Amino acid sequence: MTLKLTSDTIKMSLFLNPSHMTNLFQINQQLIEVIESANPLTGEIDSEALARLEGEKQAKQEGVAKYILHLENNNTVIDNEIKRLNEIKRLNANREEWLKSYLQKSMEIEGLTKLDYPTLKVAIKQNPPKVVIDKPEELPEDLIVKKVVETKTPDKAKIKEMLKVGEVRGCHLEQGTRLEIK
Repeated sequence: MTLKLTSDTIKMSLFLNPSHMTNLFQINQQLIEVIESANPLTGEIDSEALARLEGEKQAKQEGVAKYILHLENNNTVIDNEIKRLNEIKRLNANREEWLKSYLQKSMEIEGLTKLDYPTLKVAIKQNPPKVVIDKPEELPEDLIVKKVVETKTPDKAKIKEMLKVGEVRGCHLEQGTRLEIK
């Protein structure tokens, strides 16, 4: 039987063996204490404690470095997965639009505006009218919204209201359709 190391097993082993939970600052403090506890007469230092702490420090530094690499690799994998999922999303959106158009055209050919099924309803609905500016340069000044950046933009809301009751030079209303699935 082989033991598979996972982050959970590592965390559990650290929990069960708290001596591994010493951080680098604590190890450095312990090293200072060992050095300061040297025999003032002989200058002798507890070489076993010093070696043990140095080994612990190197193991901790290596572990931290490996964990950093692990995080970097995870982030690379996550970035690649985000790109992959965004591509799938883009393809799904394109497929969705194509299928909506396909179904709508099929219904329009048959002269259908509604389909009722036990689990869903499909209907071709009128979109609200939208203003299409054919020749913006022909619009009267009162139909132009002036923006702070000194650009002129047609006031489509005002133009739409005026087109509903009459004509505005350089504009017309368009009303398309959309497929609605409930």
